Amino acid sequence: MTLQGIAGEHGGKSPSPKKAFPQLPHLPPNILQTAQPGKYTDGGGLVLDVKRSKSGRITHSWGFRFTLAGKRREMGIGSSERFTLAQARQRASELSQLVARGIDPIEQRAEQARQLKAKRDVLTFKAMAHDAFEAHKATLKGDGKASRWFGPVRLHLLPSLGERRITEIDQRDLTDTLRPIWKAKHPTAKKCLDRVLVIYRYAAASGLNVDMQIAEKARALLGAHNHVVKNHPALPADEVARFFQSLDMGDNGHRALALYLLSGGGARLKPLRELNVSNIHGDHLFFPGEEMKGLRGRTDDFRLPITRDMEPILERAAQDCVGGFLFSSNRLAGNDHLDKHYTAMARSGRVPVIADNTMEEVMRRRERDWRWAEPFRLHGIRASFRSWASETNPALYAVVEAALAHKVGSAVERTYQRHDFLEERRDLLEQWANHLTGRTGKSGVVVAMKGR
Repeated sequence: MTLQGIAGEHGGKSPSPKKAFPQLPHLPPNILQTAQPGKYTDGGGLVLDVKRSKSGRITHSWGFRFTLAGKRREMGIGSSERFTLAQARQRASELSQLVARGIDPIEQRAEQARQLKAKRDVLTFKAMAHDAFEAHKATLKGDGKASRWFGPVRLHLLPSLGERRITEIDQRDLTDTLRPIWKAKHPTAKKCLDRVLVIYRYAAASGLNVDMQIAEKARALLGAHNHVVKNHPALPADEVARFFQSLDMGDNGHRALALYLLSGGGARLKPLRELNVSNIHGDHLFFPGEEMKGLRGRTDDFRLPITRDMEPILERAAQDCVGGFLFSSNRLAGNDHLDKHYTAMARSGRVPVIADNTMEEVMRRRERDWRWAEPFRLHGIRASFRSWASETNPALYAVVEAALAHKVGSAVERTYQRHDFLEERRDLLEQWANHLTGRTGKSGVVVAMKGR
């Protein structure tokens, strides 16, 4: 068949030649708003590709066309959402300079991707754990300086997995690492799995090909555990009173203990140990949410009402304080170079106050001397106070929970309930103080405290 015949079968028309790119000297500034689907050149190798999706949405992407060693090639630059016209022109100019030097920009980009992948592949679990911690510590109290978050990682994960490539670690490796402590130290092992999840989320966000299910898979392989949660034993309320009355108010550590007992443990040990004169706000002690137990930025401030029995303790502590800290370390007392010593501690980020072990040791001595049936510890005082309050007046549920800095009710309820029951808690703690001092005892005799 002749060419004319073929043309005749198609209505006498010859096939249309392939549509050429619109030849514009430069794309107008409003090209992204006016361009119809097609390809548009801008000069210098820059190409705008406009497409219409099946849903009718118009998309724009930039490309770069070049010829190197007699071979014509085209590579993508990016979408119009990422590059404006001016930025696309700048990028095309940079790529043109590479071509002028005989460098293929497509091959260069591929080589850079290979190098980046190789660099990521050699990242160790240790390196990624530290990076994840740095990114996560903004959510931790004190930026995680207490090492409570990173401690389980350092002690139980890094020794066996630290130098391994994180992309090569699987659930069997993690299982073998945690099996020795899965039952013996289950709460610690659980923390390790929680940390692994955070580390692997960070690794995945960094572009690494890691198994995001590794923690759950390891948990399944480790199986059930026989760990039974044991709460701190609560010292009977009468024994708490006996303990309180045995304290020597001439000793700084005993004064801190007395204040903790009088508060019912509401402010917890650490905030009370680090109590500063700046925390005293008239008739109450103010503790910012940052100092209280809970997530950073999500913990409410706490006000502790100052009762009559707290006042002389605070006054005596203020007289002996160092650097504004009411319960300063005994090591600082009588130090000839006190200012220099305090300044060095402050610069190192250490608060120069008595250690929690100093306070705990007082209770351990009572345990030995008085032959307690259980190893009662200071945290259990909170339960002692809670039990006493429930027996004294069960109707004060919300007040007692507020005294222990507990959150009560759902998030919606807390949105509307914003009262912290300061005066009601003051009355409750006055009753508790009466019990501790013996003013409510059967004999009605007020027991004097040593050193007051």
